[in-house]
Amino acid sequence: MSRSDAIKLAKAEKGSYVVWLRVRDDGMSGKQSGTSDNLYIEYAVFAPLTAKIVTSGSTYPRNRNSVIPGRPTSTMEGDYYLNRAAREAADRILTKFSLHAPRRP
Repeated sequence: MSRSDAIKLAKAEKGSYVVWLRVRDDGMSGKQSGTSDNLYIEYAVFAPLTAKIVTSGSTYPRNRNSVIPGRPTSTMEGDYYLNRAAREAADRILTKFSLHAPRRP
């Protein structure tokens, strides 16, 4: 769904917020394009009826504990960090609404 489609949906919505997520390639990171290590998640939450942005931002799936700078990320590690970035986006959205994510096992 495009951002404009999400806005149209929010304007037609009477009581529910619309959450829009997009996985993007980070062309400014200096890493190889098209790899999971070079992706980030952009998000926005639109209010019902008005489609005003309630919150928006980006989360980046970076391995902050990497011992070897520039070490290639395997597909499985890249997926793990991308999932972690998605959880971070969800946590930020829930925090905006003063909600908390359920505990993960």
